[in-house]
Amino acid sequence: MLIFRGVRRVVPAVVALALCVAFGVLVARPALSEQRARELASRYAFAVEDVNTVPVGARYERPVAPGLDHIRHWISAVGAAVALTDVR
Repeated sequence: MLIFRGVRRVVPAVVALALCVAFGVLVARPALSEQRARELASRYAFAVEDVNTVPVGARYERPVAPGLDHIRHWISAVGAAVALTDVR
């Protein structure tokens, strides 16, 4: 009788492990061949652009109205932030 009690505990674990392995095999994705991967990748290309360089004619501070001259640095920073958001 003691042997059957041990088997009753082992059987569900073995069944669960077998199910996990079976489902793992069923959901495995097929791998691409090297040639097929090159064919798919050939449709895409990337261009290198320098983003941290200063363009020609760049301004460090935007011109503001004379009445706002005391906060011109803040206005310039906000304008630059808006321009970067437009780029994104």
